[in-house]
Amino acid sequence: MRNMWLVARREFVGRGKSSGYLITTVFMAIVLLGVTLLPVMMEGGEKSTPLNVILLDKTGDIVQPLQAALEAMKSQPGAREVFLDVQQADEAALIEQIKKEDRGLLIVEGTFPTALKARFLSTSPAMLNGGGVVMGPLEGIVRAARLQARGIDPAVTQEIMQPLVTETLQITETGEGRTSEDFMGSMMTALGVVMVVYMVVMLNGQFIFMGVLEEKVSRVVEVMAASVGPAEMLAGKVIGLGALGLIQFVVIMASWVGGNVISAQISDQPMGGVTVTGALTAFAFLVLGYVLAAALNAAAASTVSRMEDQTAVAMPVQMVQVVPYLMVVAVIMNPTGQLAEITSMIPIFSQTVMVARVLMGPVPLWQILVSIALMAATTVLFLWGGGRIYRAALLSYGARPNMKQVLGYLRNK
Repeated sequence: MRNMWLVARREFVGRGKSSGYLITTVFMAIVLLGVTLLPVMMEGGEKSTPLNVILLDKTGDIVQPLQAALEAMKSQPGAREVFLDVQQADEAALIEQIKKEDRGLLIVEGTFPTALKARFLSTSPAMLNGGGVVMGPLEGIVRAARLQARGIDPAVTQEIMQPLVTETLQITETGEGRTSEDFMGSMMTALGVVMVVYMVVMLNGQFIFMGVLEEKVSRVVEVMAASVGPAEMLAGKVIGLGALGLIQFVVIMASWVGGNVISAQISDQPMGGVTVTGALTAFAFLVLGYVLAAALNAAAASTVSRMEDQTAVAMPVQMVQVVPYLMVVAVIMNPTGQLAEITSMIPIFSQTVMVARVLMGPVPLWQILVSIALMAATTVLFLWGGGRIYRAALLSYGARPNMKQVLGYLRNK
């Protein structure tokens, strides 16, 4: 037992001080912070910047009603301010002008209101996205004018043109209604937590793979084996690097949560919360997924005697961990679907799928417990098998063992 803790301390201190671990942790924290803040800051920057538009009204009937409509929009919450510059210059000259300036050009021509044509031109894609701020009111003006031309009373026309108040809600299994904004908040929460769990498990599993490989290739393991048994050596590595993985998880999650809090304040959108059940489920699968990945990587690395062979051995192990993550988006979009329910019960897949389901909405408790139990049983099985392969192959050198020899390691006590 004492040797196990010595190995754990060696792994914790040695790997914790390494530049690779520190750089990876800081880099992932910065990336997640940027991913959560950048879209909101860009959207908020666009909304806060006034839209500068040149208006070329060839009909002579649009300027005043459009100016009045844009003025009325200013009182609406979150509305983007529009500067309308009315000009009567040549169309080609105005196009040349907007090529030199960050402005839009609205050209209105035809017969008002029956046969009107409007074009919004700009050299900036961001400006084109903002064109709807002007085109929307213009469409309303034209429709109202057409109704009045048919002899409909202006008061009736105004009533007809009033927008319909709509509400879209998802009814959850508990009977609660969830808006699309709530769904987006939950989706971002699920994606963030699953991504952090995946990265921590994947990276620390690779640390174990490289640590075992380096010790074996450099023959340091032969010196350690004189006083430390293979089981203690493997357990110490798992515990030491697992503690580093937990610290990494907390740091990255703190960065992600901080970014989401700031984003929610900037955009006035609700931030998806994490229930106690969701937090406990994510932590359980983080621990089980890490131990499983550690056993798998340690066993795989122990079969390699040369650095040249590491890619051929590491690639299948990494693919086993990557495949479940590729299903996350499909599961998040339909967390109660048959695909989500089935895959959340399959070990390996459950460490991402079940976490995503729980964070997206209520999941029956029995499904969570069964999924964790199956994942725990699989982890114990991999730990047992990985331990046998690790013990048998750790001090074996020469050609990489084939599948028959690996199966022989599992059968031998």
